[in-house]
Amino acid sequence: MGNPEGPARRPEPSHGALHAIIQGSGAGAVFFPALQGEPCRLFFESGRHFGTMNDKVEKDTSKFDWVTKRSLCSLPSVFNALRLQVEEDVKIRNALRPHNSPYEFSVAANGDDFSVLLEAKDGHRSVIFSLCEHAILVRGDNGNKMFEVTLTFNDEGECRLNVNEKERDLWQVRRMALEELLFRGYQAGKS
Repeated sequence: MGNPEGPARRPEPSHGALHAIIQGSGAGAVFFPALQGEPCRLFFESGRHFGTMNDKVEKDTSKFDWVTKRSLCSLPSVFNALRLQVEEDVKIRNALRPHNSPYEFSVAANGDDFSVLLEAKDGHRSVIFSLCEHAILVRGDNGNKMFEVTLTFNDEGECRLNVNEKERDLWQVRRMALEELLFRGYQAGKS
């Protein structure tokens, strides 16, 4: 059965590891020692067919459902996942505030935008996430662009986020957008 996450990446086992595999594999496995400079190969017999373990991996990856994975790698899907994770970040951050804190964080959604708000007695600040046609735009409360997020579906079958031409995970995008607000925002709002 194929790996739904895409092709597995494993380091080539050493000669000793291959020897252990052969001993535990029973009849049907044949070990061919490596030529100088080539990795060791373990051949298996399936009926009358011999092939390498790599052939088996290639067969499994041919069942990889790239169409479904690619359809999930859309800006609306990633935007919704980002919103849900940001809501969880805000919930955690509020739980970490000192008792009787003079500030609180919240999330407000409005169509293709959502905002993370810092509310305090002496003012407020926010970070705004907007779903645009070709990117997710992240802005400060003054409306100035902080950065934008684009998507790519890579050769490993992974949906990757790009910020400033660098691949990022969702948590990294959240940190880039919210770290200042969640951890220094109240002090910055007081000055």
